[in-house]
Amino acid sequence: MTKFMLSVALAITISQFAFAQVQPGFNLLASNMERWDGTIWFEVDSNSYVYDADNNETEEQIFKWSAVNLNWDKRTRRLHTFDAQGRPNVEISQEWDGMLYVNDTKSEYVFNANDDILSLVNYEWDGATWVPTDRYTLTYGTQGIVTSHLSESYATGSWLNARRGLYVYTGNYLTTFEVQIWVAGAWEKSGRTVYTPNATGLDSITIDQVWNGSAFDNDFKSEFEYDAAGNVTLESYASWVAGAWENDSRISKTFNAAGSILLYLTQNWDGSSWANNYRSVRTFSSNFDVADTVVTQSWVAGAWENSYLSNTQFDANGNRVFNEGFQWTSGTWVKSARYFYYLEKQTTVGINELTQLLDVKAYPVPFSEHLNFKLPEGSLGAMKIQLFDVSGKKVLSDNQYIMSFGQPIMIYTGNLPNGLYVFELTLDGKLSRGLIAK
Repeated sequence: MTKFMLSVALAITISQFAFAQVQPGFNLLASNMERWDGTIWFEVDSNSYVYDADNNETEEQIFKWSAVNLNWDKRTRRLHTFDAQGRPNVEISQEWDGMLYVNDTKSEYVFNANDDILSLVNYEWDGATWVPTDRYTLTYGTQGIVTSHLSESYATGSWLNARRGLYVYTGNYLTTFEVQIWVAGAWEKSGRTVYTPNATGLDSITIDQVWNGSAFDNDFKSEFEYDAAGNVTLESYASWVAGAWENDSRISKTFNAAGSILLYLTQNWDGSSWANNYRSVRTFSSNFDVADTVVTQSWVAGAWENSYLSNTQFDANGNRVFNEGFQWTSGTWVKSARYFYYLEKQTTVGINELTQLLDVKAYPVPFSEHLNFKLPEGSLGAMKIQLFDVSGKKVLSDNQYIMSFGQPIMIYTGNLPNGLYVFELTLDGKLSRGLIAK
């Protein structure tokens, strides 16, 4: 992730094949989703997109099909403005009230000359004006590395301290991240994460600790193994119980030569051994980094049981133009949903090549052991969520398949220390990034 991509980001569970579904040089104009009712396909929702002369996405509208009126009803709209460097400086979400779009939320970004974000202010619309809700401010050292961040809430006409994060580095490697909370007019320690690198400078072990009033106690440990290309092949997690580390869960991944995941396997510790839980198997029949076929399976009664199948079709340029999903029912694959994507080739080279944005809300703020995501209505398909700390270090990656409307989207984050995080969520060839505090 580049520093610029991390900066503009400030605001689970199948991985890399959700990326690169809209290739550079193309814009996604619209997408349509249909559901299978057992007899026919019926319309569900549709998205449309508008771009400026630099190919920045300035507007997204989401429509819902009305079976009563037999037309598309407006639902939500998301507006974006960009500065002269192509950085998104204002994002506004609006809801359709039956007559017109009504403001809902707004985010404003301020950058420095190095494209580092200096502050983010969030607002809510009270019916007449924008009311501030929270603010995030960051400071930087040499080479653009984050040295601190401050989270504030807005109340009674003024900004109130809430929490802050302090970063310690050895060279450019983050070794310690400490979170403090504002209590009775002073900063108090809350927790910290200690990072240990391997010989190549990648995270080998991270240990999360909580403050007990006089010292830091161990809480959660993460260990990582890599292949020669630097891909994480094994993530192991353990909790501190009665003075010792106790296994919790682990994730195993295998990759092809292009760095795309072929097999994604999750296992839980049953007290004596690792027990299978979930896996996804991907095949790639093209040169694109998006899987043509994905099969997800759950471990049931000692055997793998099919759950969901996704088939994807591409155009000659590697853009995904069609996807169809199937659910495993009574020993056979049954149609579930399908998606159509409509693109056009860009006529100018944009200064901002960010993927089309997806309207996603993350909550609660701040989050604790779990982080929830609200997706646009009608969202189905493969989704990937990644979390980064504000230094750009990836701290969590998780993957899911959205198989039904309104399916709860939640990831477990109990092993993460308090602080600011950037989430990156991809679904249906669209990307959402945002800043959220724990």
